[in-house]
Amino acid sequence: METTGGCFSLSCTVINYHDHQRQDGMLNPFKIPWIWIGGRMVIPEVRQERLYQKIANLIIKLINDNIFPPGTFLPPERELAKQLGVSRASLREALIVLEISGWIVIQSGNGVIVSDKKHLASDYTIEEILSTRELVDSHCARLAAQNDNVDVINQIEAIYHRMDQAI
Repeated sequence: METTGGCFSLSCTVINYHDHQRQDGMLNPFKIPWIWIGGRMVIPEVRQERLYQKIANLIIKLINDNIFPPGTFLPPERELAKQLGVSRASLREALIVLEISGWIVIQSGNGVIVSDKKHLASDYTIEEILSTRELVDSHCARLAAQNDNVDVINQIEAIYHRMDQAI
């Protein structure tokens, strides 16, 4: 089991990996907060936050803290990646997620502009938006597979493209 930065995300609780480590380096299961439901111990799901999610959340924090106020440009990609200590590929992934969720606007050749918070589509987290998108995509795929009617498939495609443009 690997860690990034020494932290795991357990359900919605972030724990410090080193606080729950035994002397042999393994996790000590008795120091992790377990959940009891109906007299049974439920082991929380261990889920590491992906690097692009961490980067996106950090940029959102910088926007909320007015380090990058609405209407300003983010530093150039190469410079921002260096400041954050991440690869340009991971930064690009984070920027795409932020653009999809309305935090920024990427202008090819001009840079990245911070959106006005008043125009954000919602107060949902990036993870919630992406989960919803996956749910809708899989439902559309299921409908398309069940219907061999060309008109229905064309309608699904049109809805999908409108949704893609709205995001």
